[in-house]
Amino acid sequence: QRSFLTQVAGRPLRLDNIRKSAATVDPLTDDASGGRFVLPKVPESRKPATRLKLSNTEIRRRGLHDLDPSVPFSEYEALHQLWSQYATDLIADAKSDTESATRLLGGDLHGAILTVESSKVPSLIGASGILLKETEQTFQVISRDNRLRILLKEPSVFAVQVGTRRFLLHGQHFLHRAAMRSKVKPKARGSVQMTTPK
Repeated sequence: QRSFLTQVAGRPLRLDNIRKSAATVDPLTDDASGGRFVLPKVPESRKPATRLKLSNTEIRRRGLHDLDPSVPFSEYEALHQLWSQYATDLIADAKSDTESATRLLGGDLHGAILTVESSKVPSLIGASGILLKETEQTFQVISRDNRLRILLKEPSVFAVQVGTRRFLLHGQHFLHRAAMRSKVKPKARGSVQMTTPK
């Protein structure tokens, strides 16, 4: 009884297993009061998403560059107006007809009204329309009767009107892609003729 009074009485008693309790305490997630807190999650490193690029074959198969035949000529008239302003500004400060022609040959013709003045293919003569698409060998235009037509470059001469000036462009000098034309320095002589407007 004396030992109980001197060693135990008035002291708090811990009834659980001290060694077991100490072993179950996680110093990373348990605080001193017995509460628990959640450690913030460290975001996993993610590789940037790779962009898938369609091959030229797949682009052609899906028809992504094909023209829509349901769009009428009238919808492209605004495009022609923009091109007319562009072409006028392009040759505005040219010092000669030759320089004007050279600039026109190196410029963008999308939106121009092309008319086949002469051709080795009789069925193409007189064909006219707004240029919508250009390939290495052809001009693709939409005519006033809402028909999409393909005009071969090489055997044809095309008339283009810029303001009051009318140019005759020889298609054989356009036998490369439109994106490359600005990098090529064509010779205007033999490529373009000037005529009086009708």
